[in-house]
Amino acid sequence: MKNNLLHHNIKIIKRNNPILYKHLSSRKTSKDDKIKEISIVNTKRGDPTIEIKLNNSRITLHSKIDPMIEIDRIISLKLSGAEDIIILIGFGLGYLAEMIIKKNPEARILIFEPSLKILNTALEVRDLSNVLNHKKLKIIVGNTAIDDSTFDYLTFYNPVLLHLRSYKTAFPDFTKSIINSYNGYIQKNSINIATLKRFDRLWTKNSFKNAVHFFTKPGIDLLKNVLKGKIGALVVGAGPSIKNQISSIIKIKDRFLTVAVDTALKPLITWGIVPDFVVSVDPQFINSLSLNPSFYKTIKDDKMPILIVDPAVYQTTIRNYPGKIMLCSSLFPPGKIIEHYSGIKGKIAAGGSVAVTAFDFARILGADPIVIIGLDLSYKNGQSHAKGSFVDFYRTLAQNRINTYQTQFVKYLNGGFPIKTINNKKEICYTDKRMLLYKSWFERNIPLSSSSIINATDCGLNLENVKSSKLNSVKSKFLPTLNKKIIMENIISTINSGKSLLENLPDFLGYLKKAESNIEKMLNLSREAKTILPKMKNSDKLAIYNKKLLDIERKILLFTD
Repeated sequence: MKNNLLHHNIKIIKRNNPILYKHLSSRKTSKDDKIKEISIVNTKRGDPTIEIKLNNSRITLHSKIDPMIEIDRIISLKLSGAEDIIILIGFGLGYLAEMIIKKNPEARILIFEPSLKILNTALEVRDLSNVLNHKKLKIIVGNTAIDDSTFDYLTFYNPVLLHLRSYKTAFPDFTKSIINSYNGYIQKNSINIATLKRFDRLWTKNSFKNAVHFFTKPGIDLLKNVLKGKIGALVVGAGPSIKNQISSIIKIKDRFLTVAVDTALKPLITWGIVPDFVVSVDPQFINSLSLNPSFYKTIKDDKMPILIVDPAVYQTTIRNYPGKIMLCSSLFPPGKIIEHYSGIKGKIAAGGSVAVTAFDFARILGADPIVIIGLDLSYKNGQSHAKGSFVDFYRTLAQNRINTYQTQFVKYLNGGFPIKTINNKKEICYTDKRMLLYKSWFERNIPLSSSSIINATDCGLNLENVKSSKLNSVKSKFLPTLNKKIIMENIISTINSGKSLLENLPDFLGYLKKAESNIEKMLNLSREAKTILPKMKNSDKLAIYNKKLLDIERKILLFTD
């Protein structure tokens, strides 16, 4: 019986998870697997449970009375059925994984199991078809190092972490390591998760409206380490303090590549500074106006900054821009679907602020040093953005007797829960929870960069463990034999070398037609349910109708084609 079940389960794993199959086939257990004995014990309910001998103690992984009691409690307390990703510490005999799939059949499930011995035992004693055939399941076995890449293959949107209590006792270090890794990842990506929840529908709509650009515009991967540390980059945020640094920017702009956030483009052009790159990631219509053609109508198309854009931005951002455009990989799932057909554009950091993305783009280019200005992370003198920026321009246009510029600013400030603080000039200013999250992102990620990073923001919050300097004191690695114009010509040549992938567009259109057909099928199921509901009132066939509704619900939730 054991051999039959093992063969059956292994066959499914071989088909669905070749990496895990190879691991199981090697029959090599980890040196860290300290289990001395493992045995199957029948519970009072009749279901099997596992008992392991670890050091000098024996631990049962599931209840000896009824394994489902603990499982039901975990499911009822922890799961709503709407989770996007469920992470489970401990496979055991697969009871919890089975119930998770039953409760939420659409969730992605990531299972960490420290012991190959336990997994092999589970495969021998239970038919695990329902678990192993789940299309969104990933099982990681052994005490492997957990880093961001472990989680990054999944879409972290509505995550939850579960663990069997017995694993916390039997494998405390392993359990603690996974929990700490998970909490760290969630903390680092909390802004992204909140942003996804806020803009999910808008991003979906924009992504599909911009779909053709995935096939015609090159990705930022083409420019990965193109500078090789031979020239630095000046990353320009839109903080109020950049107005104080205009003369310094003009003096050094020919010794650095300039990467500006979209909201800083208007004031920079007004001051006679045309950046080399401009970065835009916000999906809202109002943000697309930061790149309104009227702001740069005097600049020739071939002199425009190269636009680095998330493909989920509002469609006019891309459609109206006359200069060269490059795409980064989208944070949101629809973009990942399209990239399956168009090819990967290139991952870039997203931390709620476009300044995060602009900084990471400079890092991707291989610039050294990277000098940051306009990252005030604070409000002063009634300003959140630089004078002349689009935000400032819009507030001026929108003001009236009741809704003055200052009233709009106070509303914006209060929306982020203002906090009184001191800036780098020992002056009183205000920050908020949003700004502190961005500050935290930079403080965590800047030390990880191989380039030297300098915060030359004139007036703002200090970044801990980040070198600060006045902009006019910043030294460049720019070599006399190099010429910035030649560097930019090489970059443009690289961009032009990117090939169009329009030949893949028909495959994507076929996917959309199939998706449209599937949606229509689900709509028909919903319409059928709608006709049943009125019949249930005062009906003696309530049980029959309820069964029909449950069947329709199951078909919708488990729909695959």
